Amino acid sequence: MSAACLAITNPLMAMPISEALKALIIITVSLDGDLDDVGEAVELIANAVHPDSAIIFGAFFEEEIEPEAHTSMGFSGLYYPKGITCGVSKGSVTVIS
Repeated sequence: MSAACLAITNPLMAMPISEALKALIIITVSLDGDLDDVGEAVELIANAVHPDSAIIFGAFFEEEIEPEAHTSMGFSGLYYPKGITCGVSKGSVTVIS
């Protein structure tokens, strides 16, 4: 869940995700992880976007993964002032709006 928290609070995001109308969430966890961990991460992100957002998520389990979880997210339906784009990659967190 810490990877999800890092993703939604990344200070390099050009715009807040609270108004995102669509979200795609992909979480990769180690074999030691479980679906409860995935559910908590998705719930954390779902609570950060617009209440009416359409959310699609998937989870992958990998034998060898460092750190223990990766979260990738994509958002749409955000208003960007002309000329602003956002694409941030930091460690195991990838955010593309």
